[in-house]
Amino acid sequence: MVRGSLMNVYRLGYVGKLRRTGRGLLLDWLLLSLTILALPLFLVAGLLMVTFLLILSGVVGFRVWSLVRRWRKEIDTRARVIDVEYRVLDGRDRDND
Repeated sequence: MVRGSLMNVYRLGYVGKLRRTGRGLLLDWLLLSLTILALPLFLVAGLLMVTFLLILSGVVGFRVWSLVRRWRKEIDTRARVIDVEYRVLDGRDRDND
């Protein structure tokens, strides 16, 4: 099954064109074997790239999340200070509400 599919790749792809141009069967098999060996390398490289991008996006997402959380704390603190200042200016006490 596998051999038949590899032979179809051999017949239909670039490797088969070399034999028709007369460059030799050895070069055809060399290119076919290099192609078959290169496929796992490309898969590993793709997986490493996807893994790196996922880690990078997680780090960036965590940094943005912590920055937004810090901003929200700062805004909440400022709002409380402003609320206390208005209460003092209005003559109201926080405990008498």
